[in-house]
Amino acid sequence: MSTAWVLAGHGSHQKAETAGIVWEYVDALRARGAADEITAAFWMEQPAFAEVLATLASDTIIVVPMFTGAGYFSERIIPAAMQPSPGGRRLVIT
Repeated sequence: MSTAWVLAGHGSHQKAETAGIVWEYVDALRARGAADEITAAFWMEQPAFAEVLATLASDTIIVVPMFTGAGYFSERIIPAAMQPSPGGRRLVIT
């Protein structure tokens, strides 16, 4: 059984450094070998929330919202956009 972590951020079409912070965490977690697969997904940048699951092979996917607090994106947008693919994969949104 394999596990993927997806760090979910807002992103920006105007400020590239917005996503850079999330990618720094991805790099740090990869360096530590924290999970079998570690990537990011964004609302306003690529890879998009709705598309990132297709890039992962893991059985369990853990999505970690990278927002200042719980709210609209972490409770509504991310769950609606990130539906598990067929085949019995497990999706957990923290």
